Amino acid sequence: MKRAQRLSLAVASLLPLTGCGQHLGSYAVEQVRVVTEIPQSFFSPSPSYGRYLEIRVASKMSLTSIGRNVAVYIDADFCPLRNRNGLIAFGPYSNDEEDLGLPGDATALKAGRDGLFRYRLYVSVAYGGQRPTGPGQLQLPTYDLKLSNRDLCLRLFAPGYNLIKSRSETIRVPAEMVSTALKEAPAPRPS
Repeated sequence: MKRAQRLSLAVASLLPLTGCGQHLGSYAVEQVRVVTEIPQSFFSPSPSYGRYLEIRVASKMSLTSIGRNVAVYIDADFCPLRNRNGLIAFGPYSNDEEDLGLPGDATALKAGRDGLFRYRLYVSVAYGGQRPTGPGQLQLPTYDLKLSNRDLCLRLFAPGYNLIKSRSETIRVPAEMVSTALKEAPAPRPS
């Protein structure tokens, strides 16, 4: 009997280490537009991917309240979200363009008058895939949002050692919003 009790106690003591991740909120898409640059950060692309969809979202969730030593990234793909690296995405950034990739190091966010926190996420409009140049490099996807009429699915996540991962609800960006943003954008400058 003592052996079973010790085993139960050992398993119970490990559960907090491998437990549930933190829910990173749900987000509503408010605006989509095309921009030629994204805010600078440690993770900013170099060289540029050309044009980006700037996706402005709102949430009751303050990412700066999730704690220190947490990094937040974006899964991105055409809907449904099957390949978390199906589209090239950057962010999250605060509404004033502060990088929130390490939210514990960022200035605490303040909610708007409506009680919501606002963020910016960026998706490259197009990318012609290139072969990896070395072992372990990720093969980036080849796509062009101008040629697809599909919703985009994004999800924030924080990697860790949890059985249930820290992530947000899936953010669906309707194809109509993407199409309208691309039509209203100025023509890209020739290289």
